[in-house]
Amino acid sequence: MRAMNHRVAVIVLVALFTTCFVGTGAIATLSVIKGIVNAAADGLPAQDPLTTEPDESAPAPRPPTPSDDEELSAADPAPASDDELLEDDAEADEFAPPLMGAAEFAVFHQDKAKLDPWVALQKAAKGTRVKVFKGEAPASAIAPYLELRDLNVTDYAVIAGKTLENGRGLTPAVKLALPRAKRVSVIDAWMPLGVPPMHEVSKVMHTYAQLTGGVLWDEESQEYFSTDAWKARRLDTWEKGVPHASFHITIFTDAADKGLRTAGLKHFGLPELKIVNVPPESEDSALALLQAAAQIAVEDPEPPQPGIYPVRLDSMKHQGHKKALTELVFPKAARKVDLILTNSPGAKVPTLHVGFPGTGSGPERLAAGLKDFFGSED
Repeated sequence: MRAMNHRVAVIVLVALFTTCFVGTGAIATLSVIKGIVNAAADGLPAQDPLTTEPDESAPAPRPPTPSDDEELSAADPAPASDDELLEDDAEADEFAPPLMGAAEFAVFHQDKAKLDPWVALQKAAKGTRVKVFKGEAPASAIAPYLELRDLNVTDYAVIAGKTLENGRGLTPAVKLALPRAKRVSVIDAWMPLGVPPMHEVSKVMHTYAQLTGGVLWDEESQEYFSTDAWKARRLDTWEKGVPHASFHITIFTDAADKGLRTAGLKHFGLPELKIVNVPPESEDSALALLQAAAQIAVEDPEPPQPGIYPVRLDSMKHQGHKKALTELVFPKAARKVDLILTNSPGAKVPTLHVGFPGTGSGPERLAAGLKDFFGSED
């Protein structure tokens, strides 16, 4: 797991355009992108926002009670072109896929937990395959297992600002009080590769938050949840053992390389995915395609590797996500695209860069790939 006092260096993608142009054809995407995330979970809290307001914060350390609204400075590297990334990959370090699923969750308590954290975690895991440990697990531990750290918020601070304002299912009173929380239970989750362990771990986390009376936090996706919102998004959206990937990840923008990247696929033992040099007019549909690729990744028994990676809408198993995407495509769309995945060296977690075959510049190939998948009015 990461060092506790460093937050993820991200900027939230939120200001979606109403219309996205792919080639000469237009795709009306704003309402559909909302549908991609919401269509499969009718029971989500009405006040639960899909997106937040634009946040221009740069990477920063995580001080006590930080705000993601603060003006911070950072030296950003010049963005590499899509072609440069593809060319450089041949000389890059060999891709090292995740060996386990991993997540860092936390539950913040205003004063103290309603039930002793260690007692609560044991109760929450009872009857499941999930093993629990107070502190670091022994080397002999077999996943899935959880490691509990009961801390003061001076050691693991609340991230305030728009991240808190857009907390999933949190009341105004909870949002106002959370920065004054005194205790936090940090729970590191380790899971074997694959999808099923994540559902069981999510159940344990939900029960734990109910028992202790706290606010849930997902460090990877950078989201707060009420217990009801956690259940609605992380549990109720599964279909026959298949998760709705969009409810388990966040897609962030990186201003330096005009990129979109997933955060949260590591929960399933999968590499994160990233598209760079996305023109503003293609952001909406590129985001939807990245969500589709993430869904295929969690459904595919073989995790993504560098090389050609097919994304086929008609092969998608999660019917809620498939239905929402189907509403997005035009009648004559191919409903499929081949992605070119290459290693992203230097990333903090295993990450694959998403490129597209064909000729022309990176943005031109992106536009062609989006047109293949979604079609156009032409």
